[in-house]
This record gives sequence, C-alpha cells and structure tokens, in this order.
Amino acid sequence: MNARLTLIVGLLLLSQGAFSQAQRFGGTSLGFRGMSGYMGFGVAEFTVLNPTSEFRMDSGTQVYLAGEKEIGQTGFFITFNFSFMQSKGQSFYDYTTLGGTNYQTNPGTQIEFSSDHLHMGMGLKFKLFPTSFFRPYGEGGGLFSYHTMNYKPRQGQLTNLDGQQKNEDGLVGFGHYLEAGVEVDFSEAWGVRVGARYLITETRAFETLANEKVKFEARIFQFGIGRKF
Repeated sequence: MNARLTLIVGLLLLSQGAFSQAQRFGGTSLGFRGMSGYMGFGVAEFTVLNPTSEFRMDSGTQVYLAGEKEIGQTGFFITFNFSFMQSKGQSFYDYTTLGGTNYQTNPGTQIEFSSDHLHMGMGLKFKLFPTSFFRPYGEGGGLFSYHTMNYKPRQGQLTNLDGQQKNEDGLVGFGHYLEAGVEVDFSEAWGVRVGARYLITETRAFETLANEKVKFEARIFQFGIGRKF
C-alpha cells in the first residue's frame, strides 16, 4: 500500500511539473500532426470476476508504448498500444497430469503467485481541441493479451508436492478498454499525457485452475511522455 501511494504521489508531482512547463510554453503554432508516440507507466487495481472464490489479484504496475495516426482533420485518431502489467496474488490450485496424478490445494489454503499480462490493443481516439496545446481525449478499443501465472507452492499447501506439479501456466485472452485523459504540449514536438484506463479481459481456461478461465477488470492511472512526428 505504501509503495503504491508513493508511486501515485510521484505521478501527480510529475504531472504538476509538466503542466507548469506547458503554461510557460503557452501553445503551439502547429496544426494537425500526422503521428504521435507515447511511452509511460502506471499503477493498476484489479477486480477479479472469475474465478469467483479463492482467487485474488493484488495491485500492480504497468509500462506501455502507444502510437496514433490522425484520420484527416476530424479530431479522430487510429491508435495502437502495447502494455505490460505485473501483479501478485493468492489462488487455489487444481491440476491433473496426463498420467492422472492430481495436485490441488489443501482445504483452507491458497498458493501465492505472480502474474504477467501482455496486452496489445487497437482503438479509436477522439480529441477535443486537436490543434491546441491542451487536448482532452477519450479512447476505446479491443485487446489481445497473453497472461502467465507463476505459482510458488510451499510445504503443506498441496495434497502432493513431489516437484512434478506445473508451476507456470500461460494462455491468451481477449478484452476491450476505455480510456480518458488529457494531453499537454510543452514544446513543438514534446508533451505529456495523463489518463485513466479501464479494461476488462478474459483468458482461455487454465489447466492449473481446474480449467477455470481468469476474467478481471483493471483500473489504471497512467502518466506518459509523447513526441509528435
């Protein structure tokens, strides 16, 4: 909790400094720009929708890359983005090998895990005041993702701990996202973006979770630095 609070405060301080610089810049003489790219990071909070019990994802972190291309001079932009999120949590475990050996958590216990989430998205963005140095925006699109679960079982947590259990599992998933925020230029080519993204994604069935799918919501507060081309 303290680490997450420190990161959020850091993001707010960075945002305040960028906006102060933008006010000194005052504006841009450039019209619509063809392409822009962004890179940044954020903090994520998760709400698990499935499995419905004995599965929890703690808060995590995100890094991302994003780009966009304007559609004429309409204020609409085609966007693409890549993000990598990490989180930890606790889960039940239930895995059966091809030979029929079963591994599962003992009653009342859960296994700690770490998870990685790679998202690749494509969407549509609309900007208010697209030629201004201050541009509120809204965005939405679809996601293709890959998710890995790395389990860390300890003695007494599994009914069978002979070292042959599956400690890592990975599957693809699909989802969608919505995002809103503001872009601010502090020079002709450079600027910052502060936004909040909501996403929901669902994986295929994990063998290590008794063939349950993982479905979750994430709310991500983001800060990024961008460049126009």
